[in-house]
Amino acid sequence: PLRNCGERAFENCTSLTEIKNGLYTNFSVGMFTNSGLTKVEYYADRIPDNCFKNCKDLETVVIKRSIVYIGRSAFDDCNKLESVTFDSGAGSEFIYQNAFNSCDNLKTIVLPDSEVIIEEMIEKEDLGELLVISPDMGAMERDRFYAEIKNNKGFTPTIKVVFNKNTYITENLGSIFVGCYKLNKFELDQNNQNYKVEGSLLLSNDGKSIILALPNNEYNEYVIDENIKEIKQSAFSNIDSLTKLTISKNVEIIHEGAFANCKNLTTLVLENK
Repeated sequence: PLRNCGERAFENCTSLTEIKNGLYTNFSVGMFTNSGLTKVEYYADRIPDNCFKNCKDLETVVIKRSIVYIGRSAFDDCNKLESVTFDSGAGSEFIYQNAFNSCDNLKTIVLPDSEVIIEEMIEKEDLGELLVISPDMGAMERDRFYAEIKNNKGFTPTIKVVFNKNTYITENLGSIFVGCYKLNKFELDQNNQNYKVEGSLLLSNDGKSIILALPNNEYNEYVIDENIKEIKQSAFSNIDSLTKLTISKNVEIIHEGAFANCKNLTTLVLENK
């Protein structure tokens, strides 16, 4: 198997549409930048920075095994990319900044079935629908969803993020869902013991920490519930509808960037005991 490969080894191979790789293949920085790949089934243990950057015809990526990380800008500007899936049981420790930047057509990301640290995955403000589905979703259900969106028959789907059995965000270093304004539901695998969902919020299982807030909810003049003790990293970041925020007296910790880039927030009330 290929153990070492220089940077950008297959850069600008625009007629290259397919690669076959195995468990012990090693990839390199920028290895397939601006190539003609259309589909990738990935078996290596990491995806280096810029590895598939600017692959304009790349449509689907399936990550077949657990990997260490998806590197910075790994799929940057792959503007036909629609689906990135971690196979059932596959995980990733890190998803780095801009990994899917400018992927205008991205509709599906299946989150790793593992602990994961996430930097800003998607920055493009005009990104359309983002769907995160479970690997266990039936083929018929999945095909129907894609067909009705593609044919634009007036079908209004639930755009949701599904957290698999072992999905656990250990660190959120930026807003995961910037621009995903149609995202309207968090859904948990019934065996996920890490989180719970209440309305527009993803909470810790004990209900005392806010992990994430849905970006398209009308928060307006929002009051943090008195049961909340902690607001995690980037939980409400980039939410435009938030205009007034009241943080209850029981909140003890607000983490880094929790309300960063809430550009319409005009009033903050910090209640005292």
